[in-house]
Amino acid sequence: MIYLDHTATTKPYPEVIETLADAMKEDYYNPASMYQAGLKMARARKDLFNQLGEDLGCSGENLIQTSGATESTNMAFKGLYSKYGKRLNELVVLRSDHHATLETAKFLESQGAKVHYLEPDRQGHLPPERLLRVINDKTLLVSLLYVNNESGTILNLPDLVSLIRQNAPQAFIHGDLVQAWGKLPINLEAMNLDLASFSGHKIHGPKSIGLLYRKDKCYPDPLIHGGGQQNNWRSGTEDYPLLKVLTIASKLHVGSMEESRAMVENYAEILHDTVYKLGGHVNFPEAMPEIQSISFPGMRGQTLMNMLEKAGALVSTSSACQARNAGVSHVLLAMGVDRKDAEGTLRISLDRTNTLEEIKTFCKILEDQVTLLRKWGM
Repeated sequence: MIYLDHTATTKPYPEVIETLADAMKEDYYNPASMYQAGLKMARARKDLFNQLGEDLGCSGENLIQTSGATESTNMAFKGLYSKYGKRLNELVVLRSDHHATLETAKFLESQGAKVHYLEPDRQGHLPPERLLRVINDKTLLVSLLYVNNESGTILNLPDLVSLIRQNAPQAFIHGDLVQAWGKLPINLEAMNLDLASFSGHKIHGPKSIGLLYRKDKCYPDPLIHGGGQQNNWRSGTEDYPLLKVLTIASKLHVGSMEESRAMVENYAEILHDTVYKLGGHVNFPEAMPEIQSISFPGMRGQTLMNMLEKAGALVSTSSACQARNAGVSHVLLAMGVDRKDAEGTLRISLDRTNTLEEIKTFCKILEDQVTLLRKWGM
């Protein structure tokens, strides 16, 4: 089976799998315990955070281990609103954001927050004037999705951050950097974000681990209370094995970024040639090569996806969290993609672990299935 849905999840690197098994056997001590084995775990955790900080351009002390990006985003949004919501009660998100952002914003709206839902333009960018219309001295939080998980479009992050700092200096800025990790250079201190969410299983690490970056002097209330672990930011016994292998995945993924980009750009060019030959559209030609949104007007993406699976290739029609809903992707509609095109859209996410032979084989499978659907008049 050819796997081309790396935006949904990635297969863990072999080193991750092997190390995790060993760590679960050997490194099972509680880092909060006061005997030597526990103290050793606590020191090792600090070192692991420092290593992750090297990859992300921040101090390891500013990273919090979470269960994934959804929890990180919830912690950022709810924690800030809990602490500052009586004075600052307005939030800004994009309609093309991930559901972890939109649903958390929707919950806070039910709690009294005022949420501004902004439309991106057709290229997936946020025009500065749209942001300027809504930020003010009541703005608590602006959330920015750096790389969109369905379109692959890259938000003009530096310009937007600068605009917010100048016009709403009290506002906190959250970055959803899930799809940017290992695909684009990240230096959190230089990016001037207050908070940022990351997910381990998007970079060939394990599921059930993520990170929340918290800048110095940014103090959201904790989401989880208990024994006061992680300096009271997230209580609960820390999972050292998961953190250990997340660090391995990060080093491997970030370390191969340039090599991966050259490889995936070649794959994307081959895919584009096939799509155009078949009369299809590449919805966002300037997007990240790793995330390709393609459409075949007149065809249903779900039907084509099912046919591709039977022929030996796994792709998706939208984000995994939305895939079980039959509706058209909210991301594509928010970005102004024609509904007919959106209904016929596939998301193909490429990765360095794919081979050139797999990409060529997939393109032949795609050609065969599109041709068959047209023969059937579908």
